[in-house]
Amino acid sequence: MMKSTLLLITLLARTIHAEVGWETIQLDPLFYSEGGTIIDIDKDGKMDVVSGPFWYAGPDFKTRHEIYPPQAIPPVGYSEVFLMYAPDINGDGWSDLLIYGWPGKQAWWLENPKGGKEHWKSHPIMDGADGESPAWADLTGDGKPEAVYAHKGSFGYASPPADPTQPWNFTAVTPPDASVQRYTHGLGIGDVDRDGKPDLLDRRGWWKNPAAAGGEWKLNPINFNSNGGAQMFVHDFNGDGKNDILNVSDPHAYGLSWFEQTAEGWTEHRILTKEAATSAGELVVSQLHGVELLDVDGDGEKDIITGKRWWAHSPKPDGTGGDPGGNDPALLFWIKVIREGGNVKFEPKVIHGDSGVGLRVPTGDLNGDGLPDVLTASKKGTLIHVQKPRP
Repeated sequence: MMKSTLLLITLLARTIHAEVGWETIQLDPLFYSEGGTIIDIDKDGKMDVVSGPFWYAGPDFKTRHEIYPPQAIPPVGYSEVFLMYAPDINGDGWSDLLIYGWPGKQAWWLENPKGGKEHWKSHPIMDGADGESPAWADLTGDGKPEAVYAHKGSFGYASPPADPTQPWNFTAVTPPDASVQRYTHGLGIGDVDRDGKPDLLDRRGWWKNPAAAGGEWKLNPINFNSNGGAQMFVHDFNGDGKNDILNVSDPHAYGLSWFEQTAEGWTEHRILTKEAATSAGELVVSQLHGVELLDVDGDGEKDIITGKRWWAHSPKPDGTGGDPGGNDPALLFWIKVIREGGNVKFEPKVIHGDSGVGLRVPTGDLNGDGLPDVLTASKKGTLIHVQKPRP
């Protein structure tokens, strides 16, 4: 009886984790930005949605507030708002907004008016924030996140000074290299060698954190077989105790791979390719310009969320040009990661067929049910994708 009961519980658990459904709500059909975030803006205990010039008040997201003067953009154009994060930059207890604009141009932060109805005050903080996947993360290992990006050929970080409205100083951690420029793709932060310190990843490999302040970050080359990437992640996919790396092969074409760390080096395992026969679930999707890694279905394994950055390179007025597969459906999907006897399987599952992604995939619990939800801000507008309650 005991064995039968345990078996039944196991089967039920697997069923619950496998059944993930989504409800999609379009908050705005217009294109304002490819950056957004999920955060409690007004400190009412409910999560809100930020997308470009607006924030939408939870829990129903029907009331929209203006952050700065909005200007809708034709889908063949480009927004000056590429990525958004929501740290409390000035330490007043209210979430502000950090915005990375057009690569190579300015980055700035917007000061939360703390319940006021006026436009948010803008503070430029850095010129020449290069790269297409800049981050807000703890690169130094001091427990405090920094702005992580490239500048003048080097990757590095900038921390808010005592007066965060003043320019932020950039600290390079990699030597200048002509291959690192404003449109460089691929950036990640994670502990590759499990020494307790966050390392930096770019298209060339991983840079070991020296731990000691002012020490030299040393490059450990990896052949990623890629044209850069998007967000890069460090994670032990096969459970062998060694951290692996997830990377997009080409954010303007096809491909997604995980790179297994072995005693001999690194082995690439392709997840998605440009051919259905070699792609997980026979899914063929291009322009995976935004990626997130988190446990979607609650089974304890981190899964992958990504999708097409539709018209990442816009076509010509006659519809020609752009990226490979650029006119294909703007899929948003998650890939379930399944470990089986030391091996790893990947099962793609569509969330929505016409929303795509921006330059990253913001996630959070929008309705307080403990399940992760997804925000997409892209040329398809602003949409939220809320997980339906599981059985």
